[in-house]
Amino acid sequence: MKTTYYIGLTICSCIIASCAKSGDLSDRTNDRSDIIVSNSLKSITLGLNAAIGEDGRFPEKLSNLAEFLQVVPKEGTNAWLMTPDLNSNYFVCPGTGSIPGSISNVDEWSDYIYIGNNKDTRPDVPILISPPENHHGKYGYVVLPGQGTVRLPASEVRDLIKEPWQLATNETPDNIESIKRDSIVNVPRRL
Repeated sequence: MKTTYYIGLTICSCIIASCAKSGDLSDRTNDRSDIIVSNSLKSITLGLNAAIGEDGRFPEKLSNLAEFLQVVPKEGTNAWLMTPDLNSNYFVCPGTGSIPGSISNVDEWSDYIYIGNNKDTRPDVPILISPPENHHGKYGYVVLPGQGTVRLPASEVRDLIKEPWQLATNETPDNIESIKRDSIVNVPRRL
């Protein structure tokens, strides 16, 4: 099952890279840096999907991805599996001047906010946010599980950073409380 998933990740990464080169993305902008941000967020999301635990939850922190970003031997064979093709450059936004570091401490230097520990079945709770500070204060990008990357006005993005559950309007009050309790908002030092 993991082999199939990794092959799917590789194919998706190739499609994303191809779309980026052709400019055929559905984002509402043609700005090159915004296309790079959108593609980086999509690539990080693929890695996060590979790292979902048996309990159906995303990792608590981005740095938990470090264990998934390596070539590992396939049990019982001489074959090797390539885990998601992520490198530290995906975690910095063009134009911020940020310098990528080690994936093992990505939570400290990333340009993106990560909302961890949520279930992958919560489509209205963002998992990644590129805040307005990365986009001259005008807008930001939000990644919703199963829905993709959405560009939103700065005020809405800032509200989601404070209360990531506010898009979950169809949830019961008990589920909202569970989301509030489970959500771990990881804001890097720079932000």
